[in-house]
Amino acid sequence: MWVKLLVSVLVISQSWAFDTQFQEYDKLLSLVVTENNSSSVVDYSLLKQNNELLKKIVSSFESLDENTYKAMNENQKLAFLINAYNVYTLKLITDNYPIKSIKDAGSLFSSPWKKKIFKLFSTNVSLDMIEHEMIRKNFQEPRIHFAVNCASIGCPALSAEAFKATKIEQQLSRAATKFLSDQARNRFDSVSNTFYVSPIFKWYREDFEKSSGSLENFLKSYFPNYKDQKAEIEFNDYDWNLNKK
Repeated sequence: MWVKLLVSVLVISQSWAFDTQFQEYDKLLSLVVTENNSSSVVDYSLLKQNNELLKKIVSSFESLDENTYKAMNENQKLAFLINAYNVYTLKLITDNYPIKSIKDAGSLFSSPWKKKIFKLFSTNVSLDMIEHEMIRKNFQEPRIHFAVNCASIGCPALSAEAFKATKIEQQLSRAATKFLSDQARNRFDSVSNTFYVSPIFKWYREDFEKSSGSLENFLKSYFPNYKDQKAEIEFNDYDWNLNKK
């Protein structure tokens, strides 16, 4: 009985210890991320100088136990996983910096997204595992593709603020609007009646179709010049160069 009580107390105390407002992570983001109207850049040199703070944040994410995570509500879980993905991506780049692309952090036999070099719930995980097995599998929310950041110019902006459960709906909405308003990556041509959009919509097309019935249905609400008629969809190239300042 006393053992069970002690375990319960430890779980509760660990829950209290974890900062669901991500104050340290917010501090780091405000320091190294610069946002403009539709994208953002990261000062990786400055991030490397603040590597001790980054290590502290990574350790915090890795210390969260699975029972505490399971006790969170859905918004808390989603915010935690999005932030974990982005924190670990920053760590991956910093550990390999200077590089020209996140792809350079991989090897001939292993992509950077498949390297099990991080921990969640005492298990070695990769970025792909967090995105596909933890986020996409458990949350029917296509806007996460505008929130997780792959450290590339072609990727939606890394927010200068951590995702938080209390306002995650507004944050996801802002991220989607911001990315889809970037004419360099997403636009609708009324003359040819064609959407020219990021290949993100090709790679994860099924997620957008599940939420809206079709990719076109998802896209049209973001383009006021779209008329209610069948449009073509073409995919632009993706810029894998580092989103560095």
